[in-house]
Amino acid sequence: MKKFISAKRFISALLCTVLIFAFLPSFGFAENGESLEFEKNVSLLNLAGVVSQTSFSDAELLANVSRADFLYYVSKLLKIEEQPNVDEEYFTDLEGHWAGKLVSRFVQMGVIWPGDDRIFRPEDAVTRDEAAKIITSVLGYDALARVNGGYPSGYLLIMSRLGIFPNGVGENITFAEVIYALANALEAPCYEIKSLEGGTVYYEQDGENTLLKVYHGIKSDEGYVTSFGNMSLDGISADGDIMYIGGEKYNAESISGADGFLGKYVDVYYSESGKQRTARLLCVSESDSSFETDATDIDTLDADYRLNYYKDGADKTSSKKLARSIRVLYNGALKQDGIRDMFANLKNGTVRLVDADENGTYEYAVVNDYSDFVAGYADAEKSIIYDKAGKTEYELEKFDRYAVLDVSGAKTSISGIKENTVLSVAVSEDKTSYIEIIVSNAIVSGSADEILTSGNDTFITVDGNEYKISAECAEKDAVYAGYKGTFYLNAFGEIAYIKPDMSSDFRYGYITHGEIAEDTHPKAVQIELFDDTGALKMRKIEDNIVMDGEKIKKAEDALTLEWAKNKVIQPQMIRYKTDADGKITHIDTVYKNGEYENGKDALLETIPVDDSLASSDVQRIFSCTASSRRIGTNVVFTNSTKLFFVPKYDDIKNENYESSDFSIGAFADMVIDSGVNAAGYRADETAVYEDAVVCYGKGTGEAHDDNTNVFVLKDIKKASDAEGFIGTKIYGLRGGNEVSLFIADSYVSQFEALGLAEGDLLSLRTDNQGKVSDIIVLYDFSQGGEPFAQTGSKWYDKNRFNNNYTTFSQKFAMSFMYAGYKSGNLIKGIYDISQDAYDSSEAFDVSAVKIIVVDSGRTKGNKVYAGRAADIKCAAAVGNENSSKLFVHYRYLNVKDVVVYK
Repeated sequence: MKKFISAKRFISALLCTVLIFAFLPSFGFAENGESLEFEKNVSLLNLAGVVSQTSFSDAELLANVSRADFLYYVSKLLKIEEQPNVDEEYFTDLEGHWAGKLVSRFVQMGVIWPGDDRIFRPEDAVTRDEAAKIITSVLGYDALARVNGGYPSGYLLIMSRLGIFPNGVGENITFAEVIYALANALEAPCYEIKSLEGGTVYYEQDGENTLLKVYHGIKSDEGYVTSFGNMSLDGISADGDIMYIGGEKYNAESISGADGFLGKYVDVYYSESGKQRTARLLCVSESDSSFETDATDIDTLDADYRLNYYKDGADKTSSKKLARSIRVLYNGALKQDGIRDMFANLKNGTVRLVDADENGTYEYAVVNDYSDFVAGYADAEKSIIYDKAGKTEYELEKFDRYAVLDVSGAKTSISGIKENTVLSVAVSEDKTSYIEIIVSNAIVSGSADEILTSGNDTFITVDGNEYKISAECAEKDAVYAGYKGTFYLNAFGEIAYIKPDMSSDFRYGYITHGEIAEDTHPKAVQIELFDDTGALKMRKIEDNIVMDGEKIKKAEDALTLEWAKNKVIQPQMIRYKTDADGKITHIDTVYKNGEYENGKDALLETIPVDDSLASSDVQRIFSCTASSRRIGTNVVFTNSTKLFFVPKYDDIKNENYESSDFSIGAFADMVIDSGVNAAGYRADETAVYEDAVVCYGKGTGEAHDDNTNVFVLKDIKKASDAEGFIGTKIYGLRGGNEVSLFIADSYVSQFEALGLAEGDLLSLRTDNQGKVSDIIVLYDFSQGGEPFAQTGSKWYDKNRFNNNYTTFSQKFAMSFMYAGYKSGNLIKGIYDISQDAYDSSEAFDVSAVKIIVVDSGRTKGNKVYAGRAADIKCAAAVGNENSSKLFVHYRYLNVKDVVVYK
């Protein structure tokens, strides 16, 4: 509700109420207790000490209020003590009653008066008429009410026109209506009669003279929240808990969740000491015009700076116009570049847009983008949390500001964080400004009844309830129909971590070695096992173990079987079962026991070429499309195949390895390694795909060699490094991501001689400090203009590119080509410019490829940006002349980079 502006008016008695109240709003009342206004009313009464609760049940809200209780609530508005120093009693039925002295105080104030019967009836429900009379009198409107009809009509008229009292039905009023009336009475302008002469009332209406100000020392204002501490939308920031609202400075130390108001238009209630304002309460205003949506609803930010998003589950997108100079506060820190890529890759959270000028264009954005963090443990004393994989940790005290919340938004601590607790973490890009952690303890245990894929999203049904699996869940590809386990949810209700039920199905694991454990009685066999959760640790095989379907009474007898040589277990893949306590009860090896196993339950091994796991021949991933993923010709794997990356076989045999050499991988890890020694495993001889694949060693490791990645240049600037030295820095896109690299001092003169500009396509070599030490120009966009000039009947002047096929890596392969036609994300029928031929059988899958667009039609500084498959226009749809001109960098038919020229 907007505040009133102070004013003085002189109006005739006959017209005063009509003219005064004509401009005042009339408010309805929402009984559901869920509205923004109701929440504000309750918070305001709580601030003033009228009520101690902030939430009420429906039964409480719909109950009547006694006459004694109503006066008690009104007394809190006026800060009258519950037992005032009053000697005289005016009502015979209040003797010894808790409200006796309080009622007498209101009689002395002239708010109520005793009738001839001197009966008050304290437990009777207060009526609408009585409540209107009391509030009107407290605010000083008695005289106006009397000249406008008296009791009750004059009082009801004033309350209705002021918006203090809702128009209700029924003689008695509910507690919900009392909340509405008292909250509005706190902010209503008080009236003071100056004189009554010749039929004219002279009075003063002062919006600053309210019960809230006079009795509680609290004023109100409104405006957009633009800054809180070091988090600022408009560049004006401050230290500590200082907040800027509508340009005014406030101490917001007592405001819980203050950062959540950034970008919102709020009503602020504050106390004032000198020029220092201290915020006591913030409420989102009815005037708030900021736009807010879930991060998962965001689609793209297009070239016209329209932010496209899905509204209320619609199939088509809506859009909001953003200013090109928009200031984005991303996870508490100002984001300088990569805005379009940021919007395209949001995970969970919210996006709030602010149109402070109300001109239809949003100038500010507040983005909270949360990632999943599966906790290993938390050290509350040191304020550090560690993730389960041991790769990431956050030390909270190193951040300028941090918040730890539960899923309801209430403050909590990290002391209750245990292993597998899922945290939703929003951290500033600089890793120092801000971190917010939402702790979720929600888990679901049971069986995955059904698995559904929709686009890029996967949903599973557990015991009849559907859950989305977070895109960040490392175990998402291991789940299948019938999978049993415990599913840990993030703050957004998505499954972020999955722990298998160890006592149910067979699991896969890789044994490095095993032998008799001499220090146990009875004798046990000790093995080192790398399991499907990524853990490498020692385990025991005890008596009565079931090996390949046969029970072995003594554990040491297991060393006489084929899987061991000279009573030493060799490196190998196994399947195994455990009981509820994690004790291994069954082991299935690749050595089939004909008496106890058959082809459908024995572990089967497939080796790509020869019979030796220690083969020195490297098996290439030579076929990789959406439907076929192979190593060699016979090891075929899918998204659900568990990939075990282990050291080279000889290194395992010689115990020349570290635990960090073992990891659980995914299909993407196979794509980026050009070759590995590998073996596939499955438990059903009729199956086409492997259940698990073991990859020995790291292959040639292109994933760890940035020198072979292409780089599209956006800009060249002078910048200072970590030591403060000024150097030349290039900015651009690599792998679809915004990156910036310094030029090595020794290479600066050669670099400048290249004359590079926006849109140029490069291959880079970096030194051991990560600085660029050499560049090969794959395509000089700034010189060439149209990158695929036609020469005669040909699409392409081959002479222009003859020297551009050699880069720093011999494994680098590339083509310039046109797109023929598209099937989903599969680009087919490629016209290869370098060969001057149209190959209808060729196809490239770009579903997992980050695409870069170079648009010659855009203004300088905006030509290069991260694109998507939809940016590729095919000849079948738009004709050869208008089809997309592509640069494709690939390895063994696996596309690594696509650059689209427009």
